[in-house]
Amino acid sequence: MNNTRANSTEPDESLLDNSSESVSKATIAAPVMRQGLTWRSFMAILYGAVLMGPTVLYLYLFSGTMYVSPAIYVTALLLTEIARRAGKPLTRQEVNVLFYAISWGAALPVTLLTGTIFRAYFITAPYSKMFKDPFTGEPIVKLIPSWWVPPLGSPVYAFRTLFHPDWLVPLLLMFANTVFNVLTTISLALICAQLYIEEESLPWPRAQVQAEACIVMAERQTDRARAFTMGAIVSMFWAFAVYFIPIVSRSVFDVSAVVIPAPWIDLSTAVENYLPGAILGIGTDIFMFAISFMISERVLLFMLISSLSSWVIGNHLAYLYPGDFFAKWREEWTQGMTIPLLYQRSYLHIWASPIIGVSIAAAVIPLFRGRRYVLKAFSSLAHLSERSKEAGYLPLPIILAMYLIGTGGSVALFHFFVPGFPLWMPILISIGWVFIYTIVAARMEAEAAIAFPPIPYLWQGVILFSGYQGIDAWFLSPLVSSAGSSLTVTLKGGYLTNTKLWDLLKAYIIVILLCSISGLVFINLFWRIAPIPSQTYPWTMITWPIEAMMLGSWITRQFNIIKPTLIAVSFLVVTSLYIVCTLLRIPFSLIGIATGLITLPPHTITMFLGGFVGKRILSRLLGREWFENYRAVLIAGIAAGQGVMVGLASAIALISKNQWVLPY
Repeated sequence: MNNTRANSTEPDESLLDNSSESVSKATIAAPVMRQGLTWRSFMAILYGAVLMGPTVLYLYLFSGTMYVSPAIYVTALLLTEIARRAGKPLTRQEVNVLFYAISWGAALPVTLLTGTIFRAYFITAPYSKMFKDPFTGEPIVKLIPSWWVPPLGSPVYAFRTLFHPDWLVPLLLMFANTVFNVLTTISLALICAQLYIEEESLPWPRAQVQAEACIVMAERQTDRARAFTMGAIVSMFWAFAVYFIPIVSRSVFDVSAVVIPAPWIDLSTAVENYLPGAILGIGTDIFMFAISFMISERVLLFMLISSLSSWVIGNHLAYLYPGDFFAKWREEWTQGMTIPLLYQRSYLHIWASPIIGVSIAAAVIPLFRGRRYVLKAFSSLAHLSERSKEAGYLPLPIILAMYLIGTGGSVALFHFFVPGFPLWMPILISIGWVFIYTIVAARMEAEAAIAFPPIPYLWQGVILFSGYQGIDAWFLSPLVSSAGSSLTVTLKGGYLTNTKLWDLLKAYIIVILLCSISGLVFINLFWRIAPIPSQTYPWTMITWPIEAMMLGSWITRQFNIIKPTLIAVSFLVVTSLYIVCTLLRIPFSLIGIATGLITLPPHTITMFLGGFVGKRILSRLLGREWFENYRAVLIAGIAAGQGVMVGLASAIALISKNQWVLPY
């Protein structure tokens, strides 16, 4: 495998001082990739599917928070300690597999919840009956297709069950889309791994941290364990103030005691008299502060500039703009709006289209500038070396076939159920946009440790732009995103722990299968115990009526977020900036600009401060050599300490609310 680094004339963003990677290059280049998927790691996967997934699901129903990180670290620490006590410690490869398996599986039941019970709620909710199809005048609940949710009058609503023939087609349709998504995700992850791990050898800060966590938990090396413990102790104290006290006080004493607000200190109301519309705050997540130790100062600086220019200055200027272009934003902004509401409304009325335009630029420019790396990556996949085969890479024809079956299959399925929709649009979105989105998302992860979420409401905007008048397109979409970037992080973690990539891919498939089955079983159980929403699951009582109103508003065409002019202008502005800065040799970070646009100021401010503190202060206090060698281990300890403390608080909350609820 070729690990040639991009030279300075290629799309290098001064990412990170790669000479200081805490996982040694000897480890990365080790010739032996070892097995990670064993019967012991499989049992850990089974443990996560049966126990941790339902726990995360219940805590989400109760509090609205997905405690995935606590589930990962609590499970990994518990199982590694049990194996060590039994005299057969888990290998770093086994820990790596179970680490990522828990991270995949813990959140899946929440996704299934949206795909099942929320649909049942939407068709029966009183709010939904208020909305009428603008073209026929019929209530939309009467027009909802039975392949999306069982029709009104079905016995599934009286018995509150998923195991009924009326659910067969919706569940099969959901499963088919899952298969297409998995094929697309794996194919894109292998392409991104070849491009950004093998050819350009980007730093992947998050993968370094997660790999160090696996190595420390598996091997307990003295120096690493000391740095890991140091980070864990610091973060546990911080998490006690930010998470433990509010969670426990609210669940045990019914008192909301907040010492430090999470996830941010909201300053938007403090500046609204001077900057109406601006989003401003300081993030309080210690992991986001710490992960910046691994990111270059240039990327952090341009992230901050982009984020403040967009969500502070841009929001304010859009509010002041006198024309009709941002009239909706001007009408909806009121004093007292907090960050979540400001983000939602400004995203809808200002930033959805620019994010698409900038994302296209952030994908096209590096691919063009680094075209020899792209060609070399595809050439390497077309002619796999023995080591590539041993590591787990698939031949290029198989990868392309998986991608086309995944994306093309989702388009074919959509066209079968929604035949009247213009076919070229789902083809463009699934086969074209999904590739661009994943390439950009993977580079953001590789350079800035930021997960690029799927663009909200993208498909809804496409429907409105298409002029399609049917209602069925609102309930089914082709693939509009993939998890390819996050799976590429996993593959990088495999390199750093010498885990066979194919073992990680097999584990990914196993987790999806097991957690889909167990998730449906436990969702059905929770629904049988009590209605969702209800007092038993208070978070859904708060949010699901709002989500139902939002879906009804989209279907009745009360929003329009796709603005081709803004997409084109944002693409041209960013491309022009890149060209000018390149010609004049002015420092510039394209990925920093793109990442800052999708990241709110509280997070970019915290990350910039974290980078400054880490590289300017901690490196001097702890010693530059020590800091460079062990910063990833330190961050891994911080993530683990926070996860354990939140997990402890969640367990107390779960026990305090434990009660038997009769299913009637």
